Amino acid sequence: MMGLAKLLVGWDMAPLTAPFVLTAWLLLFALYQFAQLHPTELIHPMLVHPGATIRTGLQALAGGGGGAVGLTAANLANALFRGIAEVFLQDNLWTGVVFAIAILVNSRTCFVFALLGSALGGMTALVLGADGAAIYHGLYGFNAVLTGIALGACSWCSSGSRRSMRSSG
Repeated sequence: MMGLAKLLVGWDMAPLTAPFVLTAWLLLFALYQFAQLHPTELIHPMLVHPGATIRTGLQALAGGGGGAVGLTAANLANALFRGIAEVFLQDNLWTGVVFAIAILVNSRTCFVFALLGSALGGMTALVLGADGAAIYHGLYGFNAVLTGIALGACSWCSSGSRRSMRSSG
């Protein structure tokens, strides 16, 4: 951890959970090399079947309340705020709104980057043709929210402090 911290000190970045993520990747890659260990269905790569259909229109899951299908303002708002709510494993529009307000109360910069992260994650998935129901329920936004807050807000604050240090020194 200290070695990674020393490596990243030039960019004013903390290693956060990088050692744990790298360890998990190494174990998953090693799993396929051990003869006595066999991956289960949960971590086995999913193959795309030629006859499979993917719903690319933004929509709720079947039995999830219905509503319009496609790029409507309500569906985009659902995807945006559910992406924020999914950080805490909550699949609810209003929970995402409350979390967004809480982030705003804490930091305007983090709020902006959380919204940008959720929007960018959802739009990237939409452009690449991901399942519309998964996008609607925020499953492509939650990781982008965390990344946006961590990288965007930290970079934004550290670049501003660098500018102020350069002008004063």
